[in-house]
Amino acid sequence: MFEIILRKLDIKYTRTRIATPRHNGKVERQHRQDSERFYKYLKMFNLEDGRKQLAKYQVKSNNYIKTCLGFKSPNQVVEQYLGVF
Repeated sequence: MFEIILRKLDIKYTRTRIATPRHNGKVERQHRQDSERFYKYLKMFNLEDGRKQLAKYQVKSNNYIKTCLGFKSPNQVVEQYLGVF
């Protein structure tokens, strides 16, 4: 469904190959950052509570400025791409 929507929006999408070392570093870095910023402090009382905490973290994470995005947040890049300023 994700790929169908991307095609309808004319967004080019390429999956990363499995076990590709040059891409693996990016994934590992994101996992480390998520661990340091979220999972390390997670105290989940039930599944619903965990989902709420994760949703809150995702909003925060998507607003972190990243050097690889030209000192923009993922949300800023998406807004710029979609022309929503």
